[in-house]
Amino acid sequence: MKILIIGGAGFLGTNLVNRCLAEQNVEVTVMDSLDPHLHATTRNLQPVWDRIRFIRGDMRDETLLAETVQGQDIIFNCAAQTSHPLSIQYPLLDADINCLGNLKVLEAIRLLNRNATVVYTSSSTVIGKAEEPTVNEDHGEKPLEIYSANKGVAEKYYRIYHTLHDLKTVVLRFANLYGPYVKAYPEFGFVNYFLQLALENKTIEIFGTGQQQRNIMY
Repeated sequence: MKILIIGGAGFLGTNLVNRCLAEQNVEVTVMDSLDPHLHATTRNLQPVWDRIRFIRGDMRDETLLAETVQGQDIIFNCAAQTSHPLSIQYPLLDADINCLGNLKVLEAIRLLNRNATVVYTSSSTVIGKAEEPTVNEDHGEKPLEIYSANKGVAEKYYRIYHTLHDLKTVVLRFANLYGPYVKAYPEFGFVNYFLQLALENKTIEIFGTGQQQRNIMY
């Protein structure tokens, strides 16, 4: 089985690479732009470097996408601008990556590899403020900032390409991920940032009452 992981050098992508390599008879290709704004690096991929094919490139590069998606059985798209503050500071960049980038991925698959299954990693923040303790697929969407709005728009692209073009698409919404290979910067999620502060024996400052609750996923 041939697996392509776009954005595979990131936190989620690196964990996914290792999980895929645990399967039998797989060929894993990793594509990543290594954008310095996103603190991207191949450092965490080094232990499996000889077991993967790595392509440095951006999912907005249509020529590269055309070459890369062909022949793949499963395509995971983990590539994104993932910082909420950065999306507010640079809204056009966020839309270019999180909206236009996904459209380019879907178009390449529609034109060149219609049999592939494509999995899009979205965010639970597309709903805005949770109205119930448990959030399911029927929960409404009232995103609170640019990143969440654009992730929600991209979700609709995957649904539309399934209904209009019969592509095999899957959307997964993740909430506050933490674990190995994390980016311990405050703009990329509070859990990992707090864990890094604890490891460095630094003060963890919490605003508000301290009674806030969040869903987190390992």
